[in-house]
Amino acid sequence: MSDNKKTPQSGDSIATNHNAVRYLRHRLQRLLQLTELNKFDPDKFDDKALLEQDPLALVADALAEMIERHRVTTEELRIAYAEICEVLNASGAAIIVTDSEMRIEMYNEQSQTLLQGDRDEIIGKVFFEQITDCPYKGNQQKLRELMAQGVRTNHTEFQIDESYYNVTVAPILDEGGEPEKTIFMLFDVTRQRGDFNRQKLSAVVLENTSEGVVVTDHNNRIIEVNEALLTITGYRKEELLGQDPNILSSGTHDRGFYAEIWEQLQKEGVWRGEIWDRRKNGELFPAWQTINTIRNDAGDVLNYVSIFSDISALKQSQEKLDFLAYHDPLTSLPNRVLFMDRLTQALEKSARESRKLAIIFIDLDRFKNINDTLGHALGDKLLVDAASRFLMNIRKSDTVARLGGDEFVVLLENIESEEHVAYFAEKLLNTFIDPFVINENYLHLSLSMGICLSPDDGRDVETLLKNADAAMYRAKDQGRNGFQFFTSELSRRAHEKLTLETNLRQAIEQNQLDLHYQPQNQLDNGRITSAEALLRWSHPELGAIPPDRFIPIAEETGLIVPIGDWVITRACEQLRQWREAGYEIQQIAINVSGVQLQRGDLVRHILSTCDYYQLAVSDLELEITESILMEDTESAIRILTELQKHGATITIDDFGTGYSSLGYLKKLPVNKLKIDRDFIRDIVSDPDDAAIVRAILAMAENLQLTVIAEGVEEKAHCDFLHAQNCTIAQGYYFSRPVPAIEFQKLLMQELSA
Repeated sequence: MSDNKKTPQSGDSIATNHNAVRYLRHRLQRLLQLTELNKFDPDKFDDKALLEQDPLALVADALAEMIERHRVTTEELRIAYAEICEVLNASGAAIIVTDSEMRIEMYNEQSQTLLQGDRDEIIGKVFFEQITDCPYKGNQQKLRELMAQGVRTNHTEFQIDESYYNVTVAPILDEGGEPEKTIFMLFDVTRQRGDFNRQKLSAVVLENTSEGVVVTDHNNRIIEVNEALLTITGYRKEELLGQDPNILSSGTHDRGFYAEIWEQLQKEGVWRGEIWDRRKNGELFPAWQTINTIRNDAGDVLNYVSIFSDISALKQSQEKLDFLAYHDPLTSLPNRVLFMDRLTQALEKSARESRKLAIIFIDLDRFKNINDTLGHALGDKLLVDAASRFLMNIRKSDTVARLGGDEFVVLLENIESEEHVAYFAEKLLNTFIDPFVINENYLHLSLSMGICLSPDDGRDVETLLKNADAAMYRAKDQGRNGFQFFTSELSRRAHEKLTLETNLRQAIEQNQLDLHYQPQNQLDNGRITSAEALLRWSHPELGAIPPDRFIPIAEETGLIVPIGDWVITRACEQLRQWREAGYEIQQIAINVSGVQLQRGDLVRHILSTCDYYQLAVSDLELEITESILMEDTESAIRILTELQKHGATITIDDFGTGYSSLGYLKKLPVNKLKIDRDFIRDIVSDPDDAAIVRAILAMAENLQLTVIAEGVEEKAHCDFLHAQNCTIAQGYYFSRPVPAIEFQKLLMQELSA
């Protein structure tokens, strides 16, 4: 400012100055209003002060101060504006500010991609004209009305090019309530919209898929299920939420199965496989299941999602297809493919175990005549019924198959002998004696069967089937309704044994069986102490049939059980008669078969029979061979121990021919040993036999067992045995086995002596 100050004027000049002051005050106030420097108060200058100074200097000083203040305020505004711009750019939204005419005054960086043109071209342009797809274009008047009311509006998801935006419009009103400015904030929701659409689509898919879906939290508690799962399992949603998924477990898988699932989920994050689950009603069903592990960015488990399909129908279809691939569709028997596979495996097994197997090739006699005469529908029913009869007669380990037409084949594994196969074939023939009743038709069928054995008749599938087929045609040539072995000698022996079996059944009914008795004598005085009952069979046409021919057949067929019961009854009856006649017989010895121990009710029958004939159980001596005891030791020991407790004497017959040892004998409930005749026959001339007999007698003495020497035929035998302290002998030297009437004569001779 200037340092030259003038002296105030007086008179007119003062009036003139007053006018100048008033003018300056007015201009200054106006200037202050325009610059908005409200902190500068011109009222501090009263009129007197203004008059005492140079008006021009005063104005100069005021302007200088105003300019400085304006400079400072402008810098602050610039800084504030820059800060505001940074905030707007960091907001993530496109922000555009317009004036009352909707002309763009300001926008941030995010808005640049939405607006058309450079910055200089954009400022001052109408906002609606810059965005072609703006939802407010063409409806500006309504927007102005809303802004005039101060209404903040939202409009979601309008599209600009390939993007979607959510726009918020906020009006700024002046003191008169008119919209002075408008702020548009546009938020890019393209990603959120995509996520929402995907979630919406996922929800639709989840509810409409046929697969069951279970979502669990990180603690494996169910938090969501879909409708398909509820349909599959039968549960209600509220019954599953919060539960462990093992509520669906079937109980058929062990802990190791589930441990493998969790291990794979931890390592790979996914598990796929077949699993059995359980419905609410307890029904089990198979499912194909996929379990996925959902983790966050840090790798922590958030959820487990299990998707599974009920594959019951698929399983059933697959099982049906598999069944049809290996089974005859008419009879449901194995077909040729399955039979060949089983036969191959059976041959390998029999070769490893050195066992035999048999093939029976079967043809239905005259089936073609029935099929052609009564129709194929009836013929099919006949084949089904025939298959049922085959199945009724085989063991679980055997296989019967239909090769085609009226041809069937049977595989018998682990056969004991050729006779065993022959008995089975005979049983099949007997099964077909009764007629088939189909649609009120009584139809008779017979069988022609060919049998071959492995390894005797072949070691491979083709050879066995060829030989069995050849044997079947030989059976047809010989009149049908029968069977033939591939080897003629086997056929002859089989038929002979079958004939014996048939006759043996009749022998029981027609009283052809009888008991002969051989005495057991004391070596010191030759007197009879006991008698052994021996079974004999006299056939009216075949004559006397040796026991070594029919006893094995009786054991193989099980006939030995009723025959053995008959022997016990008849022997007890005879002993009772002798005692009533005054003859002193200490015991009667009866041979017991291993089949009787296994299948019969031996204890009950002996007790009831002895009671009926008023005999003590101690009156019976039961002879058991070593081989029988070795076959079923525990069962035999249990039964024989019980009989011994009731007083029966237990004798091991044919001792020395089996595998008994001193330790073994100590376990058995044995009272006597009967030395086998093979050791007695050459006891005088063969040192080895003599040594064996001495050893047996010494062992028996140590075990406090009585010894009976069997097969004594010479006086020299008696002398040797007596010298070795053997007390009882049995053999031709004393008597052959004789009928009861002749044995009674021996008793009479003793009484008269």
